[in-house]
Amino acid sequence: MLPQEVELTIGALTVAMEAQGEPYQGKLGVAYVILNRVLKLRQEISRVVLSPYQFSAWNTGASTKISIGDIDSTVYAECVTAMQSAYSRQEPDPTEGAISYLNESEVIKEQGKLPSWVSRMTKTVQIGKHTFYK
Repeated sequence: MLPQEVELTIGALTVAMEAQGEPYQGKLGVAYVILNRVLKLRQEISRVVLSPYQFSAWNTGASTKISIGDIDSTVYAECVTAMQSAYSRQEPDPTEGAISYLNESEVIKEQGKLPSWVSRMTKTVQIGKHTFYK
């Protein structure tokens, strides 16, 4: 088990890589998805986000993958705030309990269709370019 600070840093990096171009509420939404999965799966943040094919930012060869060193410091600070806020429940969950999300138009552009898991879930909200599901 990693120290809490390391877990939160991995979470914030995931938020930054997944939602760097999104408004703050979108970053907070991604942070909540991570934490909603942590609660559902009873696993650490690192295990949830680094599991294969769960958060595309960590997938080898993902078209959206960016280098951690390329994350703008202002964006990263906002992602740290979002992760800490979600972790401590200082702000309400804008995703209404979502455990998944995606950029529908980007996925359709890359894959030609939405993944099959979308049909088994309920759409909760759209924030920025991300659609959230539970």
